[in-house]
Amino acid sequence: MPWAAYYWFRAPVGTKWRPLAGALGWQLDVRAGASYAVAPGTVTRAGTYTALGDCRTVAELPVWLARDLDRTGHRVRPERPRTALAWRSRRMGIGYAAAAVEAELRTVAEAQPGTRNATLNRASFNLGTLCAASRLDRGQLVDVLLDAARHGGLSDREAAAAIRSGLTAGERNPRTHTGAAA
Repeated sequence: MPWAAYYWFRAPVGTKWRPLAGALGWQLDVRAGASYAVAPGTVTRAGTYTALGDCRTVAELPVWLARDLDRTGHRVRPERPRTALAWRSRRMGIGYAAAAVEAELRTVAEAQPGTRNATLNRASFNLGTLCAASRLDRGQLVDVLLDAARHGGLSDREAAAAIRSGLTAGERNPRTHTGAAA
């Protein structure tokens, strides 16, 4: 029987993870949720699986590993109800501007690992062009973009920098009534 090592961790309360083979790295098979794994104490025809070493307590999932698992798509994000994003964008205005905010917030909240920061920056730029045309309030934009970024998995620090950069660049290119940048 080929040798394999298993490392067991307790997931933080309130988080859900999906099993994926190879996404984290070559020959790394992550098991989670309802997936199947052989634990120490399991008896098969080949014998009993035993734990190596003297540790018998399952440790908390390390933060560095949780971040890598999140980056590789292992973390299951709760679905955000459509009404939550729609309600937030309605506060921003009516018509075209509200639809633009809702679309950009959804794009940010659903961005995939590896594209989240760039997606947030692009959305901030797009909404900044409307902010410059006096259709949207910058403070409210920062709040809703930050909320969508958090939902998408970005930290407040990296999200704030992307939002600030995108909004500032967008405000330098306000949209005209025809929708084109000036």
